[in-house]
This record gives sequence, C-alpha cells and structure tokens, in this order.
Amino acid sequence: MNRAGPRVSALCILILSVAVPAAAQDEATSPGHLFDVAIDRRDVDAVKELLAAGHSANAPIVHDTVTSTPLVKACRRKSLEIVRLLVEAGADVNALEKDRRVNDRGEVHWFLQSPLEKVVGEDLEIVRYLVAKGAKVNEKLTDGRTVLFLPAWSGDLETLEVLVAAGGDVNAVDDIGYTPLKHAVMGRRPEAIRWLVAKGANVNQAPTKVNAGETALHVAIGNGFPDVVQLLLELKANPNAKAKHSGTPLELARKGDQDDVVAMLKAAGAR
Repeated sequence: MNRAGPRVSALCILILSVAVPAAAQDEATSPGHLFDVAIDRRDVDAVKELLAAGHSANAPIVHDTVTSTPLVKACRRKSLEIVRLLVEAGADVNALEKDRRVNDRGEVHWFLQSPLEKVVGEDLEIVRYLVAKGAKVNEKLTDGRTVLFLPAWSGDLETLEVLVAAGGDVNAVDDIGYTPLKHAVMGRRPEAIRWLVAKGANVNQAPTKVNAGETALHVAIGNGFPDVVQLLLELKANPNAKAKHSGTPLELARKGDQDDVVAMLKAAGAR
C-alpha cells in the first residue's frame, strides 16, 4: 500500500498544531480548515483523502465573519475536478457563503454568495456543471441580486444563455429596484440589452419603492449614455415615464445639459 499521501497529510497536521497557539489547534485541524488548505492548493489527492476519511463535503469553513463551504472555495479556485469530487460526495450545490457585517450604527448586513455566483463570468464549464446538478439560478443573493445580474452588466451572453435556459428570470428585481436589464444599461452593453429584451425583459420596468418610477431609460440618461438611450427608445422604452425623484427622461436630460438626448427624446414623443 502506498502510504506517501497519508504521511504527507499527517505531517501537515503536525506542522499546523505546532505553528498555532493551543487555543487555535482545534480550528486549525478541523475538517473545514483542512479542506480549505487542500482546495486553496488545488490538491486533488488531499481532497480525496479527506472525503475517504469520512469528512463531510459540506464541512463549514470559517474565517472571521465569513462562513463558507468547500464547494464555494473550489468554485472560487475554479477547479472543476475538485468541484465534481465534492458534488459527487454530497456537497450542497446551493449552500451559501455568508459574511455577516455590522456597520457603525449596529445594523447587520449579510453578503451572500452561492457556488454558482463564484464562477459566473469566470468558468462557463463549471457554470454548466452546477446548473445541471440543480444550482438555483433565481436565488436572492447580496442586495437581492441573482446570478443573472453580473453577466448582464459584463455583457456575457454565453453565460446568460445558460442561466436563462435553466429558468433564470430576466425580470428579477434586486433590493433597490434594479433588474438585469438595468445592469446591462449601467455596463453599457448594447448586445446584452437587445438580448435581454428579446428574452422578455421589461424595458419599462419601474420599482414602486426604492428608486420609484425609475426605468432603464432614466438609468441610461443618468449615466450619460446617449447611444444606450437611442437603443432603448428603439426597443420601445417609454419617453414619458416619470420617476419620483428624477422626473421624466426629458427633465433628467435637461438637468444634465444633454442636448443630444433631449433631441432624441422629443423625436420619440417626449413631452
């Protein structure tokens, strides 16, 4: 029997136990920590050893305010081989990494990331694998965003195709009333804008609470993107939509001295 692997693992544990204070030894030799170290090094054999020893593929990995999982870690490191090992061993493809932050006023804010979000825009092969294994595409993550928001902003049509084909909602709304379409507008991604609208994104979506009444057209004007304004008008954006704070698109353009946009809006029927 080849004992080289186990001897290396035992040596690593011994080094850790000597290198850290006694109070931290339990944490340093916990399954979560050992998975963390192995995955960080992309050490496939070490991960196999830990699983063979009976350690859970869902062992928590804790760092300060963050509680994560081996699968989230493997996705961050973009190791498809380790991702597969963990999922086949029972890793929850929807277990979230949670970061609990408290501001100066004592208010708690949670930063949430799924394994899928870690690889969106980074590794399409892992995205496809996780989706095939049941990863949720409409899960509300940090600030209420779903995994569609980032590829919309970056104009990553390949990833959008995969996510929407898996049931991703192109009209998902985050905590401030923004949608994937508005993120595509902010990213100045005309191809993504056209694609999202073709897939059913509401070009005139307007929240009723935060940023009440603000449409994608308001966002384009607010960011000073005349080309995007023209595109949205071509896609039937309402030139007379009224936002609570910024007024109509025409009023917003006039405030920003955007004469070219004012002309576009008037030609489209703005008043």
